[in-house]
Amino acid sequence: MSRFYGTLEGAGSTESTRTGHDHLEAHVASWQGAVRVCLFKSPDKSVPDAERDTLRIEFVPWQGHGVSKLLYLGPVDPAVLETQTPGNGVLVRGYHA
Repeated sequence: MSRFYGTLEGAGSTESTRTGHDHLEAHVASWQGAVRVCLFKSPDKSVPDAERDTLRIEFVPWQGHGVSKLLYLGPVDPAVLETQTPGNGVLVRGYHA
């Protein structure tokens, strides 16, 4: 059984799905650049032999356009995201984007 699941919709008439056991990564792009979203499992240092789901969201260049900028890296935990999202920005370890 997969740990991560994703769907993608676009101009086609059907939805595309993907699964991943260790990670799942998606790139969504425009002419100005792209966003990369990755879910992956990482060690949970608070519990021996345990893993936690981790989320990474970042801007990345696409076809020569855009910038590289990390937006979020941390646990997949709505409580953490709520405390780190003032207004319309996102915090990355204390940095307001």
